[in-house]
Amino acid sequence: TGIDDKARKKMLDVYEASALGRSGHLLGTSEVKGMSVGGCQGLRVMLRARDPDGTETHTLVYAVSDGETAYDFFLRNRKEFFEKNLPVFEKAVSTLKIASR
Repeated sequence: TGIDDKARKKMLDVYEASALGRSGHLLGTSEVKGMSVGGCQGLRVMLRARDPDGTETHTLVYAVSDGETAYDFFLRNRKEFFEKNLPVFEKAVSTLKIASR
């Protein structure tokens, strides 16, 4: 039926912690959009982070639940490879079919 703001915030916190590792930091504001993923209500989350060595990483997450199991589909690449790999990832995600329970 959808993802409420509390669940959205909790999921964003998890994804941001994952993208940051132990000592990285976020670049800009994370983008979170509610959308259909695989036929169920889900989220599209975009994050940018930089590690202590200066490497910038972009992470795109499509998150969805069938009512029982949560599914997270990640594309995490260095900045210079992200745009190249994005179309293939989004095409693969667009073929998902998840039956809600």
